[in-house]
Amino acid sequence: MMRPKQASREIGSLSRTPRLLRSLLARTTTRELTWKPARDRWSVAEILAHLSDVESAFRGRSRQIIEETHPLLDPYDALEAFGRGSYSGGQGREELRRFSDLRRQSLAWLRSLSGDAWRRTGEHPRLGAVRLEHLVHLWAFHDLGHLRQVTEVVRAVCHWEGIGPLQRFYSVHP
Repeated sequence: MMRPKQASREIGSLSRTPRLLRSLLARTTTRELTWKPARDRWSVAEILAHLSDVESAFRGRSRQIIEETHPLLDPYDALEAFGRGSYSGGQGREELRRFSDLRRQSLAWLRSLSGDAWRRTGEHPRLGAVRLEHLVHLWAFHDLGHLRQVTEVVRAVCHWEGIGPLQRFYSVHP
């Protein structure tokens, strides 16, 4: 059985994320990639490190759903990982390469799944049954949120000062 049409859309979205990030960040400097809008906010480099971390988590949970019968899925707390400093220290370019490599592997695996696989479930400790298709939708949804976040940080660090008095008509929220 073929994978559902909806899954094809989500896989397409997932496949575009690394290319969009590379394009958006092509002319950024290491200083811009590591710039933090505030101590408790994320730099682009930290966002990229987080995307790599989450890529492994999404694929791990997905594999668990495929390989086990209704497995219990481990909770994931990105803010706790950020607070521990798990995403800090990188310069950005290596994180983007790592994320792109992990995503390529994830996409190859997702494309290999049959239609029946998309209806398999795991058990989220707080939410109950979660189908693989739910997880893949979340994966794409998560990407889009971080693309928006990266864009806002780039707007702030690369362009905000340059618009001078025109700042009066705009705002940034990195």
